[in-house]
Amino acid sequence: MNTATTNTPAPVPPSALDEVKEHILSDHREIRAMLDEVAAIVASVPPGEDGSAALRRLSEPVWKLTLFFEEHMAFEERHLLPLLLETGDWGTIRAKRLKEEHHAQRSVLRTMVKEFDARAKSNDKLFDDARWLVESFRKDMTAEENELETIRDDGFVAGQCTG
Repeated sequence: MNTATTNTPAPVPPSALDEVKEHILSDHREIRAMLDEVAAIVASVPPGEDGSAALRRLSEPVWKLTLFFEEHMAFEERHLLPLLLETGDWGTIRAKRLKEEHHAQRSVLRTMVKEFDARAKSNDKLFDDARWLVESFRKDMTAEENELETIRDDGFVAGQCTG
């Protein structure tokens, strides 16, 4: 019996990979729409205005975003992480980075929801935080989409090198 192992990753079934990618991209479209709603509410506050009414309108979209984003991250952890782990060493590194990113994003969202609900900061600071959230999450999704394009059906990550 041959007990030798190789470092060659197992092939990822194309349908599974394609389905996971499409689901993630679909979620990203929904998340972007939610981020657009948050950005529009923040942008509706003229400089120097209190913005209390806008802040009240912002509470629901931030909650909606948080709940949907939690579902999205859970999907990625259930379906994308195993696929990444099947792509060898680079996949392991990417899986670890994805877990770390999700931990940070959960922390940011939970903190933001608490601060919005408690009005723990000035309105200006809460609006600044919302602007940062929108830009940060858009940037993260774009980077993730670029990385998704590098995962191939044969179990390799395009651009990975072995030596």
